[in-house]
Amino acid sequence: LTELTPAEIETVCAVGSLPLLSAHLAAVCAGPGALDLVLDAGIPVRFRDDGWGEVADPVRAALDPHVRPHPGRLRRIAAEYVRSGEPLTAVLLLSRADDHEGVAALLAGLNRSTLATLGLPAVDALLGVVDDQVLAPYAAVLADAALCADGVDPARRAGWLARGLRIATDPVTRRALLAEHARDIERELRLDEAQQLAAEVLAGAGPGERRTRGRALVVDG
Repeated sequence: LTELTPAEIETVCAVGSLPLLSAHLAAVCAGPGALDLVLDAGIPVRFRDDGWGEVADPVRAALDPHVRPHPGRLRRIAAEYVRSGEPLTAVLLLSRADDHEGVAALLAGLNRSTLATLGLPAVDALLGVVDDQVLAPYAAVLADAALCADGVDPARRAGWLARGLRIATDPVTRRALLAEHARDIERELRLDEAQQLAAEVLAGAGPGERRTRGRALVVDG
């Protein structure tokens, strides 16, 4: 790094400290030609069979202290990881930077199948470090996570539903959570209580809330 200009050092450190590299991602991070600059500087990058490049952890650790905070840059990079099929890399990048709101927003933006591929323990750990106040606007992710855990992990499902019902303020999100809660009550054979809750959900749910209505109709049936 001693032979580089301050601007080049900033670019090399910002790009070289990322967990996965590609020419496109490096350009998103630091502009066109950024990956070439990293390679020309002699930073060792090992390219995997799937095309991603990796810098060894000790080298990344040496570069990381030189990275200057850049508002929004990590979120843009995380979005690119998601688009490239690396959602876990994306959320871990934001989590390690203590961008808890970014983690919540990213998880809330994933479809349910992608959320499931992260694994329920990983989702639980990521959501566990996000404060209720930060998570509240993104509480819909708790309904999605609970649906992923349906029939698989009852304890985590119950915890996510309880937290969601405690913090959610958006009526659409609350109805989605209540529909799942009604499903669990119905399984406990508290049938009258479950049917009453399902009826309340159906009375308020609009035509766009198809999943919520469907889940409530299952309970009612």
